Amino acid sequence: MGSVVGRISEETPAYKVLSTGDNFEVRRYAAGTAVEASDANNRAFGALAKYIGVMSKPQNARGEAISMTAPVVSIPDEGEAMRMQFVLPSAIKDAPEPTAPGVRVVPWPAQTMVVEHYKGSWSEADAKARALRLADRARAAGHAIPAGLVGVAWEWRRFNPPWTIGFMKTNEVCIPL
Repeated sequence: MGSVVGRISEETPAYKVLSTGDNFEVRRYAAGTAVEASDANNRAFGALAKYIGVMSKPQNARGEAISMTAPVVSIPDEGEAMRMQFVLPSAIKDAPEPTAPGVRVVPWPAQTMVVEHYKGSWSEADAKARALRLADRARAAGHAIPAGLVGVAWEWRRFNPPWTIGFMKTNEVCIPL
């Protein structure tokens, strides 16, 4: 029942708040590991879920079930495509290799990001508009972010399952500094 009303019980990436600004935080995230797939055909979530073993035999070289974490990270790629990532639990130091094509283990580097945390339903268009406004606010606060989002690897992070009540969903847009 908790996931319907937006309660987040999964592990989330560790970070330290370095400063706050106009509806944003500057955060330093710890390094970790993620599993990633292209979302060009809206199939990345399923491929990543199969890697960790959600409702199927885990599709990784060790057949090892891996706990779900939050958030699901979407990163705009060239063109209209997105890459989707699950950040793996911090206890995993040696992630098993994926057995499905198009799924890969990638480093999740330590990074400093400016982050807007918000509640509401999922919309890629809304997330992009929020990221553009976040970039403007961060620039106004003196952070070195290029104009617009051209060449900026912004991220959209969603913390709840699809059945969570819309206005209770937790989301973030993030821009690396």
